[in-house]
Amino acid sequence: MHLGKTATECDGDFDMETAEVFRDLQADPASCSCECSDATGMGCSNVATYRYNFHDGPFCPGIPTMFGNGSFCESVFGGAGPGGLLQLDVEDGFAPAGSCDSSGESEIGVPAWGEVVTLCGGEAGTGTCSVPGEQCTAGDPGQRKCVFQEGAADCRDAAPFIDQQQDAFSNFTDDRNCSECGCSQPTGSCLIESVEFFDGLSCSPTNSLSTASVNADEGCISLPNAEVEHFQVTQMLLPPAGTVSCDATGGDPIGAAEPSDPVTICCLPPIAQ
Repeated sequence: MHLGKTATECDGDFDMETAEVFRDLQADPASCSCECSDATGMGCSNVATYRYNFHDGPFCPGIPTMFGNGSFCESVFGGAGPGGLLQLDVEDGFAPAGSCDSSGESEIGVPAWGEVVTLCGGEAGTGTCSVPGEQCTAGDPGQRKCVFQEGAADCRDAAPFIDQQQDAFSNFTDDRNCSECGCSQPTGSCLIESVEFFDGLSCSPTNSLSTASVNADEGCISLPNAEVEHFQVTQMLLPPAGTVSCDATGGDPIGAAEPSDPVTICCLPPIAQ
């Protein structure tokens, strides 16, 4: 039995290679990466919600506490007088939500054995054994004499070859891989571009006071110089292209390389010096 980083050539009295097996399987986990494209397919519909507050001014912004929904007509309870401010803060994301395309890369290295076990044999000799009828092997008395068999076994059943060596293997299994890449939903929200203010009992064109341009997802808008009793978000926009993305998911190393097909090596105990 010879041990080394590479196979050893059999020579001398034991010049026949009977088996080559291995120990210490070394295999790094898979190297994985995932990324997401910019979001596409988003929209801004009436399901988009926002929070708002009216302020007498000039104390704005604050913490909006009332909820509006898309482009519905919203009542201003008690009215809001001239010189006040309307604070808007978009609450939810996109409708429809949109999505990102995922892509990933993986690199899986080739496993390597840290130690090669070369098992060498030779023809049995005769005529030199002290016990009649037994066979004796040639070679240096200092060499370890071993037997082996495929599969896991107990060397106590192979007496006198009872010195069990570290397990060796003739093969391995490898299921290293990367988990599937994915993308979260886009983060961010639509932008409120314009708001129209009304007096009277509804958001009727005949009650329109003015339209204010916002073009932001949060802001404070000056009210018209009149009593405001209703308001309505009249236009919502997507954020600028390329500013909304998704968080990548997955792309984690999974699986492992494991030795297989064990080989049991049993040797005679070392001769005491």
